[in-house]
Amino acid sequence: MTGQLAFNHLRTRTADSVWIVAGRSELKGGIKPSTSDKLTPTAAAVISIDTLKYISMPLRTGLSLTGSSFTIEALPYRDARRLQMANRQRRTLTDEQREAKGKEMENLENSMISAIKAGINKNITNPVGVLLLKQNYYYMDVADLDPLMPQIPAAYDNDEAIVKIKNNVEKMKATAVGQKFTDFEMQTPEGKTVKLSDYVGKGKVVLVDFWASWCGPCRREMPNLVEAYAKYKNKNFEIVGVSLDQSADAWKEAIKKLNITWPQMSDLKYWNCEGAQLYAVSSIPHTVLIDGEGTILARGLHGDELQEKIAEAVK
Repeated sequence: MTGQLAFNHLRTRTADSVWIVAGRSELKGGIKPSTSDKLTPTAAAVISIDTLKYISMPLRTGLSLTGSSFTIEALPYRDARRLQMANRQRRTLTDEQREAKGKEMENLENSMISAIKAGINKNITNPVGVLLLKQNYYYMDVADLDPLMPQIPAAYDNDEAIVKIKNNVEKMKATAVGQKFTDFEMQTPEGKTVKLSDYVGKGKVVLVDFWASWCGPCRREMPNLVEAYAKYKNKNFEIVGVSLDQSADAWKEAIKKLNITWPQMSDLKYWNCEGAQLYAVSSIPHTVLIDGEGTILARGLHGDELQEKIAEAVK
């Protein structure tokens, strides 16, 4: 019995021993159940984790995984399939259809993220929760992550991924709402070296936008930033784009095509971007709104929420 656990863009998450309550069958290692022991949309299952060697099992609509030490409410399988199909269909659509399909994908992805976060919170003291955290922490902000850190079992104190996550959380706390901005320097598209402090802390409200030309969600969000810039650029407001591109040509082409007219900077180091590292940016687009004195007002806002926060800040 093999299949996918529909977390994190359909990547497989599995356990090494599975007891199917409804079918009264036990799975261990490579043992296969009889053909009559199939999971149904309403079946319950118990997973026992002894090691981190995994077999796989299918999750269907409404299925929960429950055990003496953990519970995971799984994302409905059909929604995960819809996300996969929507992604494939976008390749052959018009711009208008692609935009609509992109919003549908965003809603489905938000459902996935909510399911993942719930699973992590319920299971952070056991191997299931730690595994989900290690593979999905980039969906979470400091408010999600900080309370989880003391709950991670001591057995993971030297785990490379957990050490990285804990370091990231400290960086997130240092650049959280209410903290002063952290400075860094990069190059403009023309090759001039500039610092974030050339724009921030000089009386203007500044929105720092971490993005990249290869990032689909970034490109979909850009019209919202173009609108905000046109509305507020003459009201002590500035945007500074920080690109995670690797190709200068792709970066410059996107600036032109997306009608970006505000200052840009990049070190063309992809996810090793210095600014992204300092601000613990693990997914893009990511925004940091900073007041005229250099204090961080908000992080991670998009769409209407971002527009409302900017309007409030520039008053």
